[in-house]
Amino acid sequence: MPFSVLLLFSSFFRMRFLKGHNFMPWFQRRRTVAEQEQHRLWRQARLRTEIQQYLLKMSELEIVDSFNVIEKHLLGEIQLQHSGRSSADSVVACQKLKGDLQAVFKVLPKDMQQLLLFNPQRASLLQGSLEVTKVPGHPSILVEVVSPHSPR
Repeated sequence: MPFSVLLLFSSFFRMRFLKGHNFMPWFQRRRTVAEQEQHRLWRQARLRTEIQQYLLKMSELEIVDSFNVIEKHLLGEIQLQHSGRSSADSVVACQKLKGDLQAVFKVLPKDMQQLLLFNPQRASLLQGSLEVTKVPGHPSILVEVVSPHSPR
């Protein structure tokens, strides 16, 4: 069979497949598998990354953005643990993300730290090597603040 005829048949079958009822389920399965693999690789990279190496090179905006991203991933891990769908290394991932969150928090300016601690959920995420203090101007609110003398 000449090459041009094969090309014509392959083009015909490709178009028939793309427009057929089998394409979308196949594509969605392939996409789901690819997204799961990408998520697994990103998670693995996050767990291996030492945030301390990058903090000194970051601007304040990048540090705040990093704080928000780490917080988002930590909340995701915690949610997975509560739902019972967590992986075997989920506890390790939570500890690592919590340590990274605290490290990023420590390099933020003090006014930004106080602003972030007004959110009780954030304050609870930053517990660990933190001490309870009163928020200035709000004697009824107790939050966690990083202590420079606390063991890490």
